[in-house]
Amino acid sequence: ILLAYDAGHFSALVPCEPLPTDGARVPLEDQAGNPMPIRFNVDPGQEFRWEIEPDQKTINNLLPDEYQRSSMLAAYLDLERVECLSHSQPPEELRRSLDALS
Repeated sequence: ILLAYDAGHFSALVPCEPLPTDGARVPLEDQAGNPMPIRFNVDPGQEFRWEIEPDQKTINNLLPDEYQRSSMLAAYLDLERVECLSHSQPPEELRRSLDALS
């Protein structure tokens, strides 16, 4: 089960069809290769002042960099790099995984 957040709601992504024998895959990047957003991945700590709107520098200091983001994902998910040769057509194993989850 993968928990997704969209339009203000959490949703569990569960397979509707039998999974491919090699398991399911969920893309972590969009078609342009940009990382998909991860919501609620920062705990600002007890000292954070919620009543004050933070400035951009404070926000940037709280957000994880690419290495921290990858490490966090690897702590919770089994990551596998799947190369897409065409942006219009995903690899067959990714397409089958996404079909099972939709």
